[in-house]
Amino acid sequence: MNGLLIKNGRVVDPLNGERFVRRDIHVWNGKISDTPVRAPQVIDAENCVVMAGGIDAHTHVTDHAFDGAVRERMVSTGLRYAEMGYTTIIQAVSPLPLASITAERMAMIPQVDRGSLVMMGAWEPVLRLVERRDEKTLGSLASWLTAKAGAYSIKLVNPGGRFLKSAGTPSIKRRLEGFNITPLDVASIVARAVEAGALPCPVQLHLNDLGETWSHTSAIETINGLDGARAHLAHLQFHCYGGRGGFSSEARAVADAFNANTNLTADIGQVVFGKTITVTADERLGEKLDSLTHGAGRKDRVGFGETCYAVPYEYRADSAVNAIQWACGLELALSIDDPSRIFISTDHPNGGPFTAYPRIIRLLMDKGFRDAELSKIHPEAQKRTNLGDINKELNLYEIAAMTRSGPAKFLGIADRKGNLQPGSDADITIYRSGGDMEEMFAKPAWVIKSGEVIVEDGKTIAEVTGEILTYRPNPGAQEPPAEILGWIEEHGGDGAFV
Repeated sequence: MNGLLIKNGRVVDPLNGERFVRRDIHVWNGKISDTPVRAPQVIDAENCVVMAGGIDAHTHVTDHAFDGAVRERMVSTGLRYAEMGYTTIIQAVSPLPLASITAERMAMIPQVDRGSLVMMGAWEPVLRLVERRDEKTLGSLASWLTAKAGAYSIKLVNPGGRFLKSAGTPSIKRRLEGFNITPLDVASIVARAVEAGALPCPVQLHLNDLGETWSHTSAIETINGLDGARAHLAHLQFHCYGGRGGFSSEARAVADAFNANTNLTADIGQVVFGKTITVTADERLGEKLDSLTHGAGRKDRVGFGETCYAVPYEYRADSAVNAIQWACGLELALSIDDPSRIFISTDHPNGGPFTAYPRIIRLLMDKGFRDAELSKIHPEAQKRTNLGDINKELNLYEIAAMTRSGPAKFLGIADRKGNLQPGSDADITIYRSGGDMEEMFAKPAWVIKSGEVIVEDGKTIAEVTGEILTYRPNPGAQEPPAEILGWIEEHGGDGAFV
């Protein structure tokens, strides 16, 4: 493999405290080198910003609801991510019975490293272990599930929520039917168990009461109730709603609780206007969306008593609720003190497409642009959110923390990704300075994956395979008890159980 020299660029690397440091980067054999290489290919990055490749820690790209031309869609996904400067993505959830479908589709995606999270459902044996506070056995179950699915770590969706007797305000501390535990117990004990299971990264939590006007209460109580356990809060914007005026943003209150609990990370789940499709394994939410669209979506039972939903939806700028959702996500991101703990996402495709990331970045960096966009949408967004009062503008160093170093630390890969230090993977994005931030982040000058230039001026010039990130348990790792394995085999349903 030929060497590569990137010269004259200004390096932005939050993991190592580098703010626009003018230095050369040497690449050899797919890694960043601490010594010059002979006869390298040279990229002159004069007037450019050099960052590590972007990392999307929360996206839905392989969901089985996406039928049709699957291979073409997977290839297009990898190409489009890379053309925006991203080199690593994480599929946010895969139900265990569909793990082989997820693995097959992940293998089709070029250009980026990718991994998936397997869902640990609120199955009866899981809830019994939670009742007994048996974190050791839960940890071994989490490890076994992840390895069995060929996944990277664990996702927990609406913890225990389908065992509540009825919907109501808020659910987080209500006792589950047939069990002497609450959703908060499930979330906190499983979070500690995932840590005990030595998985690469903390559990990703899809919190209870998503979208409800009391969701902020459940979010705050979960944030405080995790009591120091590490966790990642998925699409947090969807859990920041209150009932002022019928529907409002309570993002500031959620951010205050989040700021005080440094054991947590989150991604935004930013809403963008336009047509999309919502995909979820949250049965309560799925049924609500299905009802709102008069059954226009798809509902699939996949085993273990779980159901996955895919429902078409349109976010409209002239809708008060949708406008408040849009403003809420930006308010949340701007109200969190440490940008390395809040990651940019749209919960693709639930809040909109991942291709909207450059615009979201501009909204976070440009107060004038943000206010102009706020003035164009339903006026209730100005009354029932605090977005217009926020003067904060993020800088490139903070954006790099949200899209590079922060996700790398959360995923446990900061020793080789999300930074530009010798020994790290040569996943590098070079952006031309000048112009508006949306244009800059939409069209990188160069993208390098594992030392190979794959994108120039926002267009693909070469394709690479990338790596599939998986969890490999330590030799001799304990399997869960036979009765739990038996239950899983018995209740797996007709899904493609690996």
